[in-house]
Amino acid sequence: MRRDHPEAHLVVGIIPVPKGQQGTGSQRHSQLALLGRLARSLRLRGTYALAAIPEREGTNVHVALEIGDDALALSAAVDATAIDRYAGWKTQRSFLFDDAAADRMRAALKVRIGRRTLKPRTQSLF
Repeated sequence: MRRDHPEAHLVVGIIPVPKGQQGTGSQRHSQLALLGRLARSLRLRGTYALAAIPEREGTNVHVALEIGDDALALSAAVDATAIDRYAGWKTQRSFLFDDAAADRMRAALKVRIGRRTLKPRTQSLF
């Protein structure tokens, strides 16, 4: 993503893992899928990519976005805050991707399915 879009933006979902344990592959896949569904529901205008990235503390979900407004929309939807942890990104934000956050995303997606007029770019899920 950064090679094709050097001004790309990053949103990171930090998945809490109990000390001494690792999240399961199916858990990571389910979280990637949920965040992907949320991103699609926001009708982002630019290119974006999702990936599960292994880190020392566990695996996090990274979303790289081409357009700054798309990054802002996704960040607002998941209540992400600015960080300065990863080199090479124009902006970067993170949020705690715990069970409560996943539940709020699922609830918001249910609302969005029946309401095409909802403007997710201005509403936070949290």
